[in-house]
Amino acid sequence: MIKYFNLALLTFLLVSPAYSAGKGLPQLDFTTYPSLIFWSILSLLGLYLVMSYVITPKISDVINDREQHLQNDLIKAKALKKESDDTLERVNAQLDQTKIDAKSIIEKAVSESQISSEKIIKDLNFKLNEKIEKSLKDIDKEKSIILKDIFNEAFELSDLIISKTTNIKSNKSKLTNILKQEVKILT
Repeated sequence: MIKYFNLALLTFLLVSPAYSAGKGLPQLDFTTYPSLIFWSILSLLGLYLVMSYVITPKISDVINDREQHLQNDLIKAKALKKESDDTLERVNAQLDQTKIDAKSIIEKAVSESQISSEKIIKDLNFKLNEKIEKSLKDIDKEKSIILKDIFNEAFELSDLIISKTTNIKSNKSKLTNILKQEVKILT
């Protein structure tokens, strides 16, 4: 601090003789200092008033508007988030209900198809059994016809063999009984 004081004193001593001679810098003329101080104070006061009553309120209004806008945006964002959460919850509930409905529809369709397939299988089994029974009856008829034919052919052949080989007339009732017993064995 003493250094600055010495510097100021030195400047005053050196400049004062130079200025008194009319030479030197006009900024260092101490006679103009009061007017410089007056205008500096007046300028600074004017600048302070303009800053405090014009510029600072506008800046303050802009900052307040921004803050209010941010608050409104936050409120809107919270409301939208709540709405989206509610919508998501409703969608999830509907999705769960849809899954349950789909599962019940699938189970119903499966049970109906099982019932339908069982009915079709029963009908087919019934028809197949009818055809089998009919076929068995047809086979039995054909079998009896063939057995009659075989019996008749065997009777004639036996009669012919007996008559040709032994020259004896065969007993037809005995031969019929023997052939009937043999046919029973075959069936």
